Amino acid sequence: MIYYAKTNPVETIKEHTDNVIEEYENLKKNYKSEIDEILKDVIDPEYFWYLLKLCCKYHDYGKSNLQFQNKLREKLGEKTISCEEHEEIIHNYLSPAFLPTKELKQIPEDLKRIIFQAIAYHHERDIIIDKEKITEIKEYVQKELNKQLVTLNEHMGDSIEKTFSRYTDSIRFKYRVKEKEPKYKVYVMLKGLIHRLDHSASAHVLVEEEEKNGVGNCTKKFFKAKGWEFRSPQTFSIENKESNTVIIASTGIGKTESALLWIDDKKGFFTLPLRVSLNALYSRVKSDIGYDSVGLLHSSALEYMEDHGYEDAYKSYEETALLSKKLSFSTIDQIFKYPFKYKGYEKVLATLAYSKVVIDEIQAYSPEIVAVILYAIKQLTDLGGKFMIMTATLPRIYKEKLEEFNIKFKEEKFILDKDRHRIKIEDKEIIDSIDKVIEIGKTKKVLVIVNTVDKAIEYYKRVEKEETEININLLHSLFNNKDRSIKEEQIKDFTNEENKESGIWITTQIVEASLDVDFDYLFTEMSTLDSQFQRFGRCFRKRVFTEKYPNILIHTKNVSGFGSIYDEEIFNKSIELLLPYDEQILKENVKVELVDKLYSKELLRGSKFYEKFIEACDILENIVSYEIKSSEAQKMLRDIDTIRVIPEELYNENIDLFETIESCNFEERAKLFKKINKLTISVPKKKLDKNKKINENIKAWPIEKVNGIFLINAKYTTDEGLCLGELSENIF
Repeated sequence: MIYYAKTNPVETIKEHTDNVIEEYENLKKNYKSEIDEILKDVIDPEYFWYLLKLCCKYHDYGKSNLQFQNKLREKLGEKTISCEEHEEIIHNYLSPAFLPTKELKQIPEDLKRIIFQAIAYHHERDIIIDKEKITEIKEYVQKELNKQLVTLNEHMGDSIEKTFSRYTDSIRFKYRVKEKEPKYKVYVMLKGLIHRLDHSASAHVLVEEEEKNGVGNCTKKFFKAKGWEFRSPQTFSIENKESNTVIIASTGIGKTESALLWIDDKKGFFTLPLRVSLNALYSRVKSDIGYDSVGLLHSSALEYMEDHGYEDAYKSYEETALLSKKLSFSTIDQIFKYPFKYKGYEKVLATLAYSKVVIDEIQAYSPEIVAVILYAIKQLTDLGGKFMIMTATLPRIYKEKLEEFNIKFKEEKFILDKDRHRIKIEDKEIIDSIDKVIEIGKTKKVLVIVNTVDKAIEYYKRVEKEETEININLLHSLFNNKDRSIKEEQIKDFTNEENKESGIWITTQIVEASLDVDFDYLFTEMSTLDSQFQRFGRCFRKRVFTEKYPNILIHTKNVSGFGSIYDEEIFNKSIELLLPYDEQILKENVKVELVDKLYSKELLRGSKFYEKFIEACDILENIVSYEIKSSEAQKMLRDIDTIRVIPEELYNENIDLFETIESCNFEERAKLFKKINKLTISVPKKKLDKNKKINENIKAWPIEKVNGIFLINAKYTTDEGLCLGELSENIF
């Protein structure tokens, strides 16, 4: 008799199990020494590998139950097998029943429970396995499962004498393995790796790419070919590649190369706040540095790879999503969800345990998100993983939290001695700068950064009205994905040192983190100091400024986003700390010192920022395991809860995409969804009331044929993007 495991593609339990064992051997071949090092203090590593193989072999035996087999046979158009009517019990809860009793007798009791749970929960379900459910599983094992043993043994080439049901009490939800238990590390590695092996085998993707060469070696060859010498942060990274590290470094000092050299020949994950920055790094490492075992992991990664002509883009994306690539560039919502202990969190945590993780621009995240990142760092270091934090400015309370966790790390500051920024603090509104911006923009590259989209659109329209001869551009978060990608490429091309064009770019804070642009002048609304100094990094990024007049003008009056985007107390203290440097060169080391002072407990106490950070830490301390799904954790980890919208005019222009999507096959539908996604804009939910209205003129309503995307009756142009706020008179 044939026992099926799945129908698309058709695969038997034997075939799937053999594939899982093959991936087990692949994992062992590539990362045995790293995983052994993690586990040596809690279990004999060789015994762990024996247990993992045992779990791999028997994890899907529960699929032999006839209810499941008949369901697959019906799908395949085959004759079903006569059996007692019974509500199907999901296979993973039955699989431990087939573990060989002779081998189980030799396994310590505390490890038996871990094995039973690793197998029983290798698929996480929205089912609470309580006492009543356990009774049902136990009765089914005792009455039904033995009936298939003869044919199952023939199919699997096995010799199981009988099933057993004593494991059932061990898989009750209330008895699931907890973080403080002595063998928790064994449990996470065993269960997490079974998830990985099972998913990779099902997708017919290598669980780990067999790449001997590391990105560190490729980076060294790249330096040699360029004739470059290592700078101090790169030397530090090489010398401390076996340690956790914190690098506080000026913009343009070579942090990225430092991180790649630190990762060296290990498996690595590199995180950044902005997708455009990740895209640029991915292309640079793949094309310039020449390292091929690199993946890109974020919500629009596949579109980026396809649009830029990378071969086998879908295959590469699938491998990256399954954590198979040796180096992955990822947003944090893809890999740092596990502090929420969602169902199946062990898969990512077990992988990061034998990896190196780089967190770049940590100061760019909200205090709640940083709390999650810090707890993620704690968990991965507890298991054996390594981290590097790279940042231009590191708030003191974040470093103190790492120290509170007793995490050991090497810290070093690499501050440029270049004079790059002379500042002028203007007690005026940013709108009052328009005449000066236009004047300078005729011969220089000028960047204007404001705090909100509404203010950016208003400023753009005012400049456009005053001056039509100058090159004027606008960039903010309310452009659709297609137009935003184009504009992000345009702003980088505009500031390329070979481009001698002058002009003005008006933007919001989305240019702050890791966007490699270099303007001659910056006009900015005041924000908190860490944000300001990130903005400064987009002006005279690597050059020395020698003039006596300012190249950065900071407007402090009636700023947009005050009290909503930026905490009032921190905002006001930022101005107070900056005032003594008015009309002076602001040294790089002073920037670091000011941020450190601003984010000390002494100055933060009583602020909403500090309260949010502490509250988030308290929540994470008391998370109950397995209460939420992975998608819910991912949603919680994003800075802004958003709704995806398409302006009505764009919808009408592309109506054929929506009218044909229901009649398409899976492959064609996926292609249409990619085209539709390029039309979408992510709007913060806080802008909408409970009736999906932004104001009396603007509302959003669901598109019936496309789940999760809303139609919005707001004006949209490729020049201005989506207009929602103060300019509501433009609504059609």
